[in-house]
Amino acid sequence: MTKEDFIYLIELIYKCEGEEYEIDYWLGILEVNLHNEISNFIFYPKDNKEMISEEIYEVVRGI
Repeated sequence: MTKEDFIYLIELIYKCEGEEYEIDYWLGILEVNLHNEISNFIFYPKDNKEMISEEIYEVVRGI
């Protein structure tokens, strides 16, 4: 997958666009390929600072 694909999935999850099973599937893809706790970055950002999808991608890639 490309960077743009990952960012797109993060955006879909963040906006809850999709059925629950789809969001779970997309989270699984991101957990395997980027970071096993990516959902925390999406739903529970550090210091309550919301990040855009690209920022989330950059943070988890940098870990």
